[in-house]
Amino acid sequence: MQSPIIDIMNSVLKKLILSIVAFFALGSCSTDFDVLAPYKEIPVVYGLLNRSDSLHIIKVNKGFVNLGADANQIASQIPDSINYPESVRVELINQKTGVAVAMSRSTSIQKDTGLFAYPDQVTYTSTLTLDSSASYTIKVTNPANGVTAEATTPIVGNFAVEPNCFQCEIALVQVNPTNGDTLLRRKVFPVTSAPNARYYSVDIRYVIDEFFSDRPQSTRILNGVINAGISTGANSNIEVVLNPSVFFNTLVSNIDITKDPATLTGRTVREVEIIAWATTSEFEQYIRVSNNFSAISQTKPFYTNVSNGAGLVASRRRASRAYTLSTNTRAYIIRVYNRPVGGYKFF
Repeated sequence: MQSPIIDIMNSVLKKLILSIVAFFALGSCSTDFDVLAPYKEIPVVYGLLNRSDSLHIIKVNKGFVNLGADANQIASQIPDSINYPESVRVELINQKTGVAVAMSRSTSIQKDTGLFAYPDQVTYTSTLTLDSSASYTIKVTNPANGVTAEATTPIVGNFAVEPNCFQCEIALVQVNPTNGDTLLRRKVFPVTSAPNARYYSVDIRYVIDEFFSDRPQSTRILNGVINAGISTGANSNIEVVLNPSVFFNTLVSNIDITKDPATLTGRTVREVEIIAWATTSEFEQYIRVSNNFSAISQTKPFYTNVSNGAGLVASRRRASRAYTLSTNTRAYIIRVYNRPVGGYKFF
């Protein structure tokens, strides 16, 4: 699987899931639902479908209203208040062929302590190979009362980061051959259009090898963000700009040299990876609406593309390219960030 399960859950659970309890219970929440009305079951569905993944994970919960008790306490102590029973049916439907595949209920991914009940959390999984030319619907049905909710998304297709580069290199530093002055230059990464994508985020990942006098070498991975989100139209290529200040500051800010052991003899940047995520328009709208919030308004906007429910179902895809550092860029790091005592010990 190209994108590991933990990466999926980090995106789905940590970045996407709104607290349905807060949505219903807190004063700053949307007032679209009448809390004094008769109880209405509202499925809550979150998922990002990725054509490259061999395992697709969907999070399904249910909202509840209880005026006679503290909603947070109920959610934290009574798992059934937010989790559906095993009888609930979750289907992944190919809209081009009409074929529906039942997703499997799973509690294999444990939840940390927090607002909701733990450690078990319920997800629904499928190993179906997705068709990039088709749209897919996630449909949730509770057979006990006939309540259904569903959402449909197209699937993001293939794309690439700087597809025409060969022996790719990041050359942020040049030297004037006439006077020897150091010249800092930005790096531009062209990213091809991803079919069905409208929103791109671009990260940077440093692979650092560290060497010690008392143990074998080890590898450290450092992560940073180049661009948190680029909105585009259909079939639009983008250009990602990496400024030298962002590159060098992100590198050294992720290394706390005060924690280096005395046996550290040196470290080197083995390679740098540029990682682009492309997502559908539903995800773009979710981000745009969720960020459009002011404490003055006292009303938190809420976006959902789930019919007869709440949540978000969208698609994403990953493309990446690994780069080495140019000789001048590596020399600049050594010259600027190494010190005789207490430096970064780059080589």
